[in-house]
Amino acid sequence: MKIGIDIDNVIFNTAETVLDVHYEDTGERLHLSDITDYNMTQFVGKKYRYHFPELFSDKRVIERLKPLDACVETINNMFGKQGHDILFVTASPRYILPDGKKKLQELFDFDVSKKIVVAKRKSVVDIDILIDDCLDQVSRQIFYRNDPAILLNYPWNQQPIVGGSRGLLYRADNWKDIDRLMFLMTAVLKIDSQGE
Repeated sequence: MKIGIDIDNVIFNTAETVLDVHYEDTGERLHLSDITDYNMTQFVGKKYRYHFPELFSDKRVIERLKPLDACVETINNMFGKQGHDILFVTASPRYILPDGKKKLQELFDFDVSKKIVVAKRKSVVDIDILIDDCLDQVSRQIFYRNDPAILLNYPWNQQPIVGGSRGLLYRADNWKDIDRLMFLMTAVLKIDSQGE
């Protein structure tokens, strides 16, 4: 199966790191719990909003990114033992640049260079399951592709989701949850494909 995995806030602690660098630069302290919408810029003080988006490509942020707990082991296992095709599907072009690609490659046992796909709308990418933190991306995966998606829970994605009642939306609090969900989803999708 082709598994599409978002990078920011799914593999790396991007929002947390950006907020830490923002605090260092401005003295304005924000926490993840303060960010209740995907557009983080609206939560910073007005005088900082113009430059805030630049932090996402700030070298300090990229250097400090850390993988979420159990993410590396789970993805290496999905690729190696379970034999899934992994694609890193991101809206951010920084991961095809040398620093971003290097940061991602340091984590995994396989060559990531040909597995990074930059797409503003991830539903156009040929994948069977999407793992993401963005409601819009997950909605499109379910609604347009009729494919399942796992939404990694954050304060910014707690609203109901379009198509959520179709049985294709799964929520996870961490990568251990994602690992369990992947096991169950893979089993169900195999049974469905054998029945066709």
